[in-house]
Amino acid sequence: ISACLVGSEMCIRDRGKDGSNIWISVELLHGDLKQLKEEYPHMILGNIAHARKMGFPEVIFPGDVRNDLYVTLVQGEFSRTSGKSSDKNIEVIVSVCNEQGEVMKEVITQGGGAPHTSEYHSVIYYHEDRPKWNETFKINVPIEDFIRCHLKFMFKHRSSNESKDKNEKPFAMAFVKLQQDNGTTLQQDRHSLVVYKIDYKKYDEKNQFNYYTLPSRSFELLATPKPSATGFTLLNKDSFTIEINLCSTKLTQDVDLLGLLKWSANVDRLEESLTQLLRVSPEEIVKFLQDILDALFDILVQNNDPLRYDDLVFQCLLLLIEIVSDKKYQHFQSVLDLYINESFSSTLAYDKLINVLERHFLNAFNSIESEPRNSFMIETDRPSERKLYKTTKNLQYIMKFIIR
Repeated sequence: ISACLVGSEMCIRDRGKDGSNIWISVELLHGDLKQLKEEYPHMILGNIAHARKMGFPEVIFPGDVRNDLYVTLVQGEFSRTSGKSSDKNIEVIVSVCNEQGEVMKEVITQGGGAPHTSEYHSVIYYHEDRPKWNETFKINVPIEDFIRCHLKFMFKHRSSNESKDKNEKPFAMAFVKLQQDNGTTLQQDRHSLVVYKIDYKKYDEKNQFNYYTLPSRSFELLATPKPSATGFTLLNKDSFTIEINLCSTKLTQDVDLLGLLKWSANVDRLEESLTQLLRVSPEEIVKFLQDILDALFDILVQNNDPLRYDDLVFQCLLLLIEIVSDKKYQHFQSVLDLYINESFSSTLAYDKLINVLERHFLNAFNSIESEPRNSFMIETDRPSERKLYKTTKNLQYIMKFIIR
């Protein structure tokens, strides 16, 4: 495909000086990186930075594992220190810590091609007690460590005097856990965090992690209005807001979907988990299509009560097939085909699927024969006929699974 933008230009002006500006020439090239290096060797030199979209692509193929957490420092409001005539110069220092309070090394990056660091330092606004940062950075934490980590925000006054600045310590902090109590990941939304003053008379290395038991988000103060921990005091008038954007093919923010993906840990709630999947949004289902299919076939083969669970699993399979057959998500049909041809490995599932199919057809035909027919009734108005229609409509993919 030929270049979409050729020789377009944009101007960035310096508001501090009249007439000063920077001109940038932009050219957009289409194609994969290998192809572009061959066609435009004079333009693509050295190491190329790869920046992924801050969201999911139109199609997520099996094997495309991603676990990117984008954090935006939105704004803060900090009360003035007593006796001071001016506001602080506030810097936010962000780190990712595990459940022992240890900082995770080199998991933060400011963008594609930027080096990974252990801390993120915000821009500092001069004498501003209500800074609006709107700064975004990315966190890459291994999936197995993600659930045990939290974000730690330290607020520090930066003095214009170099000698004073060296002695400045963070005056307050905030934090938030990456996994919620129900097992889901921190919701994709804005979060107002609780700010705690650090009391260095009581604070030391031994109790520096005491904050982990405190409420971290503002709404949690309703249950604990006066939280306390050694070295940390609630600042009622201060606030801090962040925004979360999670792009993960392994971690979900939907509690109903989580129940199915973690079904082996809660076998006694298996029926409930399967039923809840039927009401999960299609947008969330297509993101985790392969993991959901793996879970459904594991349940189908491993459960000890076929009459109780097999039909529910079959309904969930029909739901998945219907979603990818919908015009809005039809580009995921190629993902389902790829899964069947390359990833599907449940060799004993065919027997269960045949049994469920046979049961579905026999029950449907028996019901049709026994139910009195109303001449004004549409062919698929009766429950038995609706079930038969739904099964036969999606029979193509069911047969593909059986044959495979």
